[in-house]
This record gives sequence, C-alpha cells and structure tokens, in this order.
Amino acid sequence: MAESVSIITSEIVSTKDLSELCLSMGGWLVDGGVVETYGINSGDTNVWISIQQDWATEMLRDEEFDNACENILGAAPKTFIEMQRGRGSKQGRLYIYIAYVFSKKWNVVLCDIDERILSPAEIEARCAAECGDLLS
Repeated sequence: MAESVSIITSEIVSTKDLSELCLSMGGWLVDGGVVETYGINSGDTNVWISIQQDWATEMLRDEEFDNACENILGAAPKTFIEMQRGRGSKQGRLYIYIAYVFSKKWNVVLCDIDERILSPAEIEARCAAECGDLLS
C-alpha cells in the first residue's frame, strides 16, 4: 500500500488549479477514479495527487493539528491535497520535490510520512538537500 502525505494550504485550490500545476509538471489525469487524481512520474517512481474530499479531511483533522498548520501558514488551512507515494527509486524525493513546486505557487505546509509539519522553508531546504536530480 502506498504511503500518504498531505500538502495543506491556507488558500482555496480548485481542481482546475491542481490540474494546471500537475500538467505543467508533466503529470496526467488518472482515468476512472471517483476523485479527480493526477499522476506525476520520475523514472520508475509515481506519485498520485488529489484534493481530499471534505468528509476525509474532517475525519483526519483535529484542533491541535489545525492550530499547528495555522501557526506556520499565518491563516487557517483551507485545502488539503493528498499525495500517495508509489514505489520506486525516487519515492523518498519525488513527493518533496512536488511539495516544493506547490510551495512556489501557494502558501503550503507539508505533513510528511512521519507526521511532521514542514514549513515552506523546510520544504525548500529538504528539496535542495535531497532532490538535486529532480531540480535539473
């Protein structure tokens, strides 16, 4: 089963916005899903991206988590974007790179697989340290 991480933003991101950014990164729309999902690939590694549905978001959130995100974002969380990490040689780096690209467009935090909440600066630092081959 794929591991899931979340990009959380204080901005409203529509499915059209998500589509435009994913397609600009060479991504594609995954056919047949109930939720509009995009795939982004690098070599043998895929990441699947979708806006979390309201019911799923409500199940996962709590006041402490929202407050931690709000403290970093400077505003309340509004959109939760789920990334499911696939298997492959770049699985530990591709999702960081994608979060970095998102952070250049929107005010975001990343809730990573260890449930740490990373600020935009921390996302950028990890990307610089770990994603050199993806940045070129």
